[in-house]
Amino acid sequence: MTNEEAAKLLKRVTAVTQRGSGKGFYASATFEALNMAIEALELAPTLARPKGKWILNDVQYGSTSFRCSACNDVTDDVPTCCNKPLFNFCPACGADMREEADNDPN
Repeated sequence: MTNEEAAKLLKRVTAVTQRGSGKGFYASATFEALNMAIEALELAPTLARPKGKWILNDVQYGSTSFRCSACNDVTDDVPTCCNKPLFNFCPACGADMREEADNDPN
């Protein structure tokens, strides 16, 4: 998830929470914390992530492992759907594994 995606999600959570919340200290403290998090995400520098692809490494006894093309780290027990990993990022190096990342000009 990118900073922009996280900030957008927190803004939606804030809007929904404000509509359904009561008043009081905890409500106002929650909104203040959410707004601080949104501001921090929007101001934080976005670091360039490496781009990568999942490469099927091994399937044994119902367990699937994939290798990251960016760092060669092997990740075991990866949840999959239609023989594709559900992880959008490599847990070892943070490489963006989303297919649309290949079309990203950044």
